[in-house]
Amino acid sequence: MWGKGKTKEEEKRKREKEREEKEKIKKDKKKKRKRGKEEKQKEEKEEKGKNEKRKEGRKKGRILTTELREELNG
Repeated sequence: MWGKGKTKEEEKRKREKEREEKEKIKKDKKKKRKRGKEEKQKEEKEEKGKNEKRKEGRKKGRILTTELREELNG
């Protein structure tokens, strides 16, 4: 008798394909998460640099104002 059902090998191949697709999806998600982390770290680093520049500018401004006050008062 000739059955219309799939053979064991065909089913095995189908399951392997499905498994590979799931693994590929997992890997893609992992890559996206990693990329997101790297971008976040980069942004934080840039933000820190900006904050440092602001702090330096404020210090210079304070020094200049104190010097001007001393000159005006002294």
